[in-house]
Formats: sequence, C-alpha cells, structure tokens
Amino acid sequence: SASILPVLNPDNTVYHYTDISNFFTNEAKVKFKEFAFIEYGILDINQDPFIQGYAPDSFDVILANGVLHNAYNMESTVQHIHSLLAPGGYALIFEPVKDTNQLMITMSFLAGLSNFEDDYRIKKNSPFLHKEKWREVLHDNGFERVEYVGAPSESFEIFGVELMIAQGATIKKRFNPDAITAHLRKKLPEYMIPSLYMPVKVFPLTTTGKLDRNALLQRLGDLNLDRKQKYAAPRNDLEKQVAAIWENLL
Repeated sequence: SASILPVLNPDNTVYHYTDISNFFTNEAKVKFKEFAFIEYGILDINQDPFIQGYAPDSFDVILANGVLHNAYNMESTVQHIHSLLAPGGYALIFEPVKDTNQLMITMSFLAGLSNFEDDYRIKKNSPFLHKEKWREVLHDNGFERVEYVGAPSESFEIFGVELMIAQGATIKKRFNPDAITAHLRKKLPEYMIPSLYMPVKVFPLTTTGKLDRNALLQRLGDLNLDRKQKYAAPRNDLEKQVAAIWENLL
C-alpha cells in the first residue's frame, strides 16, 4: 500500500484497505491519513466475502500481497476473490511458489502455514503452490488469463516468489428477477413465490459435505449491503459538484 497509494489518482480511485484485525487497520489509518480515498475493513480470506459485507462484482483490481498461502482451502479462497471482481477485473497476486531455506527460515514460525486442507498442499506438505499449479487453480475458478509479470529479480530467485496478474471473467451471467417471478407464478401458488433472489455460484457445504444452511441464512441476512455502507462525503471539487447536482435534482 505504501508503494501504490502515492501513484494513484485520488480523483477517480477508491482504495479499500483490508486486514484480519482492527489492530492492523488502525495502524494503517495513522500511516495513510493523508490519503482521503481509502476505506478500511476487516476481511477473512477463508470466509465468504458476501457475509462479511462485500458486494459481488464490486472491485476492479484486487491486490493480494503474500497472503493467499494462509488459505485453508485455496480453491475456495480463489473463488472468493473472483466473486468480488467486476467483469474483466484483475487480481495481482504476489506469492511464494516454492519452499526455499531463506523463505522457511523467515516464515515457518508464522501461524497459518500448517492449516491448509486442500489435497494438493497436504500431499506436498507445503502451504505454497508452484507456478503451474497457480495457473491451474486460477483457470479452474473463473480467471480467463494468468501471466507472470516481468523477469525474475535476484530476490525473486532467492526467496522463490512470483508476481502474477490474473484477469477475471470478462462476462458474468446475470438473471432477471421479474422474469423468474412471472415463470414461477405459472407453476406455484402465490404464497410460494420468493420475495427475493440471490445468485450462488457454489452452494456452501459443511465439513461433512452437506448443504450448510446456516451459511445460506447468513447470506440472506446480508443481502441489502447498501444499508451497511457508511456515508462517504465528497472527496474533491468534482465530487462536490456532482453531489450538489443530485441534491438539487432530488
């Protein structure tokens, strides 16, 4: 964030800084107080972003800097990331892709490096995916293009890390709730017609493989995400002018 924020255009950027606890976000608020276009929030990559208050298809770019190897299940976490991207959006992923002595000496004591549950990493006994496995996992979970950025530097080689850029689906399917309701009225009595609809790419499952009804109920409870968003004041002269126009019209 410290490297990226100074080069962003504050007039057309909203930068959403997330971490796993308020301890880190509070420190960031102090460090980056000069940047008025930052919003702060808590995000657990192992949980559905929707039930944490993040709307699907709402981010143009997602930066994941050395965090995804902490995922319990990499497939699920990559699906979470893809669900947040707007059509054609990008994920920039900086991750270790092999075990090196230098890397393990500095990281092996960290919590989370042994909680992985997916078969590939269990068999490999490592939290890290190698380069081709990353490409496979990203493609299998909705990303259309995956590229490795630039020639590896000496530090990349020493620590076994890579910077990847993955483009999400350029077209995302949507549905027409009115058309669904009209169709159901031909098949069902009125009291059985749903009052709302929610797209779910993958049904949440319990550890035993059964439908996780509690997870579905959580999603229903958070459907109206707009209510949870705090008011954000205009940040510059252009936004003040736009806000004034809407005030007059309304």
